[in-house]
Amino acid sequence: MRYLIDPHNITDYNRSDDDLQAFWLFCVLVAGKNSKIQARKLADFLRPAAACGFSPFKYIELRSAKFLDEDIRAEKLGQYNRVKRCFLESLSLDLRRCTVHDLEAVYGVGPKTARFFLTHSRPDQNFAVLDTHILRWMRVNVDAYAPRATPSGKRYAEVEQDFLAYCAERNVSPAELDLQIWSEGSRKAA
Repeated sequence: MRYLIDPHNITDYNRSDDDLQAFWLFCVLVAGKNSKIQARKLADFLRPAAACGFSPFKYIELRSAKFLDEDIRAEKLGQYNRVKRCFLESLSLDLRRCTVHDLEAVYGVGPKTARFFLTHSRPDQNFAVLDTHILRWMRVNVDAYAPRATPSGKRYAEVEQDFLAYCAERNVSPAELDLQIWSEGSRKAA
């Protein structure tokens, strides 16, 4: 199925522009949700785009605000107002060149979502995606006082540096370790 994201094979540095757009939309949707379910919902949401040969962003652009809202609700993407606004604000992004700051400027996007996108879509990114799996792992392996929920601001930066130092000491990329920890954590949760 076109635009179906595989959460267990998420790192891809050679996505087409269309697939990069779909991956960004997935990053927006998956925060705090089941990745397999959100991947399927996004693929269903984008099915008309694929059928018509439109990129995900072009499809969103062509929908009026009313129809976009109806589409988001029909596919039960959740957080309807946030998702709609985020999708619309994302249309101006250059996903090949945008920075963490550019991504975080989009309504509803925080440090975890921005870093998740960059870490798994571009090589040699040095970011930590501080989700519950990473934080749980950090409490056991790096810092017993790592937070239970994704921090923000200065605290995010501090915890991120601890994770990145661990990666550097062991000569492992943050993307590799992130995916390994997430895969192990999601299997345990299943």
